[in-house]
Amino acid sequence: MTPGRATQHIAKAITGPPWFRFASWLLDYPFRGSLGGVILVSIYLFSNVAAFFQIGGVTGSPGALAVVVVACTTVVVTLALILHALRWWLVYTAVKSFVRNRLWGTHITQDTVLVGGSGGGGIAVGMVAKAIQELRGQAPRVAVIDQDYLSNQYEPATATLVLFREELRGEHVLYVTSYVGTGRSRRAMLTNLGIASCATFAFVVDEAARDVVEFYLVTGKRHIIPWPR
Repeated sequence: MTPGRATQHIAKAITGPPWFRFASWLLDYPFRGSLGGVILVSIYLFSNVAAFFQIGGVTGSPGALAVVVVACTTVVVTLALILHALRWWLVYTAVKSFVRNRLWGTHITQDTVLVGGSGGGGIAVGMVAKAIQELRGQAPRVAVIDQDYLSNQYEPATATLVLFREELRGEHVLYVTSYVGTGRSRRAMLTNLGIASCATFAFVVDEAARDVVEFYLVTGKRHIIPWPR
């Protein structure tokens, strides 16, 4: 994955801020417990530094090469450690920026019901609701649908309230989730609520996902998300 990369099926979606995509890219490679990831990003940084010095006409030496290699590796590891420690802040800041600049007034209004689903959906929809409250001074209506993947079932177990389900059918609904992988959780939520379709706001969309996701912060793996699925 490279920063800002989007798969073809969600190429027209509205994406998150570039700085968040870059942070996600760093966390996806160096901090997956892989020495190869650290080396890969260090080489990327080293090649850019080397090109800069080459353009400036600076000649090198084995000692200078070693210093630059160590410096690049140190920068990558330090930056990734800082980003890893700040994941909660990074995610919420990106969500707030996305709501303010992309969603409010066009795709989210005071009449929108935010529905959180899938693993971690309650936390994700809570972040969106908090961002709206801080930006607009009033919290939106929020519903959280409990979903869990059981060991002997392919489809997620989905809890619903019949009365609540009937009420939601006539509302403008935005489905909020932390991660879209196969899309099974979203489809199960729509089926159980009896909703034909609704827009989705996902924090992270897997590059192999086939569902259409209208709004998302980044594509890739879920390493940027600070809570377990």
